[in-house]
Amino acid sequence: QASAIRPSGVRPPHPARLGPKAPQRAMPLAAPVTAVAVESSAGALGRAAVASMQGVRNNFEDAHFLDQASGFCGVFDGHLGDEAAAFCAERLHLHVARGADPPTKESLVEAFLACDKELKGALPEGC
Repeated sequence: QASAIRPSGVRPPHPARLGPKAPQRAMPLAAPVTAVAVESSAGALGRAAVASMQGVRNNFEDAHFLDQASGFCGVFDGHLGDEAAAFCAERLHLHVARGADPPTKESLVEAFLACDKELKGALPEGC
């Protein structure tokens, strides 16, 4: 069961965030949002940090995952929306953890395909 290996602080995907949206055609902001959010830690990955800044987009669209206990980290680019990035930040590492230890090229490909299938299954019909 996925929740059995979910690190604390990681919430399950929220189906409402995966619903259909009108295409985002908003103009970029006149000036970038330059506030930076920083997360840092030390552990199995060594010393690690993630810094996030919104920039000129209307919304912050990227997501990341950093878990020192499992040794997983990832950055996910939103590409005009945060739904897929947030989904993958919450779920991809769980699929990787189910594969070979240490991960192989083949087990990583399988993890990405499984996460893609799960994302497609969470989308409303017709998306």
